[in-house]
Amino acid sequence: MLVLLGKRGNGHPGTVAVGQHLLTALRAGVRGLPSVHSVAVGVGQPRGKLVDLRLSYDEATVAARVAAAQLPSIGPVASWSDLGIYRVLSQLSGTALRRASVRPGLERLLDDKAHLPLLETLETYLDLAGNAHATAERMSLHRTSLYYRLQRIEQLAGTDLRNGSERLCLHLALKLARLAGRYRPTGALAPRLTEPPAPKASRASA
Repeated sequence: MLVLLGKRGNGHPGTVAVGQHLLTALRAGVRGLPSVHSVAVGVGQPRGKLVDLRLSYDEATVAARVAAAQLPSIGPVASWSDLGIYRVLSQLSGTALRRASVRPGLERLLDDKAHLPLLETLETYLDLAGNAHATAERMSLHRTSLYYRLQRIEQLAGTDLRNGSERLCLHLALKLARLAGRYRPTGALAPRLTEPPAPKASRASA
């Protein structure tokens, strides 16, 4: 646990910026350890009183738990204030998450590792609001291959991706499976421990 004391502003780095620095240090410390596949950092809300520190700690713990689920929209440094719907989902206990079955038809895909590419395709498709062109581009798939995968998903899960309620249930079920540790991507959606290249400095023109 890292506690930051002092007033916000006045040239001091924000909590998320400090979280990013902490993530970099942690990644450097565990690089090369085969038992560590990812690193996550959670950031709680700033508090004005020391007696409220526990509230921020609890928020940071939940945020780190969500970040550890490797959700594409969250990233490895998760701030409690940015969790959105995951504030609610993360309140479920581990047992409740494992038992949650928002879309029973998806269980067939979750229970078979051979269907992992289909799960990754479905999650990307739903994350991108059903945009087939963007999904194919994100996953480096030919449009024909994408449509074949989506058709297989509909067949195996017994669903209709044209139905908005079905898409909502499937999307929620996938995120619950992530939080429960039942679903971990290994392809384009999987995070890496390597640091992204630093952006090139630009020169200001006179």
